[in-house]
Amino acid sequence: MVRLTDTEAWRADNSHVPVKQQFATGNDKDDVVMLHARQSSHVEAEQGAKPQVTRQQFSDFLFAERNRVEHGTTLPFTCTLWIVFFFLTYSHGNVTSMSRIRQCLHGVIDNIQVVQDGSTDAVTVLATSLDAIVSTADMWRWLSDGLVPVLSSTSAQPGFIRTFNMVVGGVQLRQELQTLGRCDVEPVLETYFAAPCRELQPSTMPIQPITAAETNNTSGGNSDPAFVAGGLMPDLSVADQKRFFGWLDIRRPAEAQRRARQLAEAGWCNVATAVLDVRILVFNPEVRAFAHTSVSFAFDAGGLVTHTISIQPLAASIYVAPWQVVVDVFWLVLLFVGFFVTLQEVVDRKGQRCCHRCCGDPWLVLDWLIALSGVILVV
Repeated sequence: MVRLTDTEAWRADNSHVPVKQQFATGNDKDDVVMLHARQSSHVEAEQGAKPQVTRQQFSDFLFAERNRVEHGTTLPFTCTLWIVFFFLTYSHGNVTSMSRIRQCLHGVIDNIQVVQDGSTDAVTVLATSLDAIVSTADMWRWLSDGLVPVLSSTSAQPGFIRTFNMVVGGVQLRQELQTLGRCDVEPVLETYFAAPCRELQPSTMPIQPITAAETNNTSGGNSDPAFVAGGLMPDLSVADQKRFFGWLDIRRPAEAQRRARQLAEAGWCNVATAVLDVRILVFNPEVRAFAHTSVSFAFDAGGLVTHTISIQPLAASIYVAPWQVVVDVFWLVLLFVGFFVTLQEVVDRKGQRCCHRCCGDPWLVLDWLIALSGVILVV
């Protein structure tokens, strides 16, 4: 007799029950199956709770993504434009030669020293330099006995500084005067001080020379243009019409020194002087460049005399080499391309406010600044 196994006996007892129900009865009590079912239902609930994306949100996302892609695409173009501009500026400015001219002229002027009167002893020699100027007398001594001989150079080459720098024309002296009035102090101190104080208003009244004979002053008026505001020169700006001008002929050193001493003795620079500018134009034919040189003396209200040396070189030739023309044309093409790209971006932003449309983000503002700056430089 054959004995049935446990499995066969179970099948025989449940032969009338469908197979799905047989396994479902066992699975309902299975812990693993129940945990999986609970996790699935939880995930489905979370997914169902997510908010739907609106069309406006999707449109804003596409717009922001497009701007990001466009800005990233035009960034190499902007960098190329700036690199070409810096290279163009460096090549046209002739930076190396201009720096040498500036160093030469600055060193010449800053190292001028004049031996003071009465200091003949070699041990106790006193020299007047720019840093030692404390009064108008020191300034005139430095100007007539120091600057004029240095700029005059030798009789064979008058007006040459060092080797190649030559003074164009003469030296211009330009000063600004202020009106004199009462000092705002106590009456006792005003009587003790007994001197006028400068006011903020510029003075355009003719300067009264101390010695009328040396300045050709007549009863009909002062014929020396240095003592008249504007120097009797036509077509001056409003600011220059309030200034006083004097000239020193460097090609004739003796005459230049005599003229400087004459102005000093006549009181051309006095207590009303606020600023005195010594202006020189120098030309260097070797590098084909001009250099506007200025030594400015400021007479402050506290009695301090300060000086400033300013040298501004300028190339006489715009194009030194033919390849610079090619670089200029290439930069102009990049500039106009950038301008039209920026304009097209503004046109594409339809439906937005004017301010947000033209300057909606920092990158667009930067593009406008680059384009407008380039147009200004070209014009």
